Amino acid sequence: MRRVIGIDTHRTFGEVVIWEDGRLRHVGQVDMTRTAHPSAGAG
Repeated sequence: MRRVIGIDTHRTFGEVVIWEDGRLRHVGQVDMTRTAHPSAGAG
């Protein structure tokens, strides 16, 4: 069994898909803004 996870990244969101057993499954959108991920800019 082989699985591939893909993320098509844009400025404000990412589209997540999984290809498994010859089928492509849309998982959903992920918010890519800094307000959604406060620790992304921490340092």
